[in-house]
Amino acid sequence: MASGLLLAPVHAQNVSLTGTVRPGTCTLNNPTHTMPPVSADKFPATAGGGVADSYTPFSLALTACSGVKGARLTFGAAADAAPAPNATIFRNKLTTGAAPNTGIWLQEGACSATGTTVAPGSTLARTFSGTHTEALCAQYTKVGTGEVTAGDISSTFTVTVDYQ
Repeated sequence: MASGLLLAPVHAQNVSLTGTVRPGTCTLNNPTHTMPPVSADKFPATAGGGVADSYTPFSLALTACSGVKGARLTFGAAADAAPAPNATIFRNKLTTGAAPNTGIWLQEGACSATGTTVAPGSTLARTFSGTHTEALCAQYTKVGTGEVTAGDISSTFTVTVDYQ
């Protein structure tokens, strides 16, 4: 016979846990390059023309990748662009000592006059396993209608990598 203890009714509750498995990551190099000096008279008279003597090849290397099937690389933002109609050119961000009416054209692959433009805010999607090297080329370009005179050119932008 029971000793008089009363047991409370048992109550069960389900627990639900949710989450997301994200892809791994890679190590991304941080390239800083000095482009060659060129004469102001090398710039064309019209906007949008580049200076072949300034071609500067470089690459973004994604190495030590773990759990990655690919990536989307976004190059800067619209705020990094030169004013219209040259919004596909990275603007010269210098405020002191800047060469007026200049910017930097960025393109995919090897340096050529007909390369595919990588505009500010644009994205390149790549599929790979292991490592990936994205070949790029930078070139000085005339923006606007004014004359290009002596000065410096500098453009810095963030490359955002979304892994797949």
